[in-house]
Amino acid sequence: EDPKGVPVSAILFGGRRQSNVPLVLESFNWVHGVYMGASISSEQTAAAEGTIGKLRHDPFAMLPFCGYHYGDYFNHWLKMQKTIS
Repeated sequence: EDPKGVPVSAILFGGRRQSNVPLVLESFNWVHGVYMGASISSEQTAAAEGTIGKLRHDPFAMLPFCGYHYGDYFNHWLKMQKTIS
């Protein structure tokens, strides 16, 4: 139990896609990873209103769950780079 925490070597975001997108992608750096997370599309599931299986832009695969402005959410992830390093 180190009071300083543990090293972070990966952060995973995932959505649902049946085809055309690899299951795992590695970003070039932190900012690129935030861009990739903000840019992903996902198929709708029962957690979201709409047609199940329909493809939609779904930043960080969190559209049904994010309770505040996405600009603030993206900024949070950009700031996290300094927080955890």
